[in-house]
Amino acid sequence: LPKPIIESRHGRCDGEFEEFIIKIRTYEWNILLLVDETFILKNDETNWILRFDKSMHTKYPIGHEWVVIDSAEWEAIPTPTGTNDQTIIDDKINYLKSKIKQETKP
Repeated sequence: LPKPIIESRHGRCDGEFEEFIIKIRTYEWNILLLVDETFILKNDETNWILRFDKSMHTKYPIGHEWVVIDSAEWEAIPTPTGTNDQTIIDDKINYLKSKIKQETKP
C-alpha cells in the first residue's frame, strides 16, 4: 500500500487487542486464461477485473506495486517461528522482493 494502515483485532485472550500494520492487501483472484495467451484476473471482493498480456503487463494504471503469486508458493516461503503475524508478513514480503530483484537482474 502507498500508505500503510494501522488496524487492530482481538488477540487470543478476551478483551486483548493486537495492533498491526497493513502494508499489503491480499485478495483471492480467479484467473481466466484466454485463447490469445492473455489472461484476466477477477476479484469478487472488490469487483476488479484486470487484463494482463502474456508478459504480465496491464494497461490499467495500477499506481503501486503488485505481485501475483500462487497461494501455495506464498505458504511455502520460509518464516521464523514464534514471531507475530506482522513479522511473518514483513519477512515474506522482503523474501519476495529479493527473489524478484534476483530474477529481474540483467
